[in-house]
Amino acid sequence: MTGRTFLKQVAFVRRRPGMTTAEYFDYHYKTHGRLSVAPTPGHTPTIYTQTHFFDSAYSSPTPAQPWYSGHNGVTELYFDDLAHVANTFSSDHVRTVVGPDGANFSDSGASICMFSREEVISGTVAPGEEGVVAKYALQGRGDIEDDTELGEKLKEHVVAAFGDCSVAIAVDVRVKDELGILGYFGSKDAPAMSLVYTAYLKDKARSIPAFREALKRFEENADGLINKQASFVCFGKRGVVFDSTEGNEFDPSHQPDLSRIY
Repeated sequence: MTGRTFLKQVAFVRRRPGMTTAEYFDYHYKTHGRLSVAPTPGHTPTIYTQTHFFDSAYSSPTPAQPWYSGHNGVTELYFDDLAHVANTFSSDHVRTVVGPDGANFSDSGASICMFSREEVISGTVAPGEEGVVAKYALQGRGDIEDDTELGEKLKEHVVAAFGDCSVAIAVDVRVKDELGILGYFGSKDAPAMSLVYTAYLKDKARSIPAFREALKRFEENADGLINKQASFVCFGKRGVVFDSTEGNEFDPSHQPDLSRIY
């Protein structure tokens, strides 16, 4: 596993109207997760994880919450390369089964998606790592299609800010949508994210307040590089739907359990 590079799709999702949070968690993991396993080899992501959120904080220039706020989870799909992405999303299974099922749980108008390359910048963590995490999504002030340079500029500052409350930190760096398909999965009006940091928290109860305090200081120091008003953080429990690199097949009993966070 170590040293292997994947092309990822990261998608922040808000539940559809008429659905409770618990119903969303159950459906997204148990039903959509099962449907995501294609019957044909090569048409399924290599790794699929879901993080179910229990708290969040969105920035806004006004007293009102942003219209796209309130995400309930984030999906991470790991692919071997661009051809794997193309083969999967153009397959009959995705076009007729997986894709249409999104309307059964997702408010697509609030979805925020990107393609990315993941890098671990602190500690040691595998793509299929589970646990309580902070998902910090930020927007840079430069080229939104390739934020490699921004990621390098912020790396040491992120590690310094969040290292004490985390066992590991990974970053998803946005890359260009070579296939032009993001519009199908996410809102065209929602802000585009440059980087998404995943901090694997040490102590669940104490690490979250510590992360929030560190985040305030980090955003003050990085103000010239990031658009704070379009950035947000969500806290949740990350779980694996399936991971072919480790031989972990879909199992509905592995759904993240939010009843044991504190």
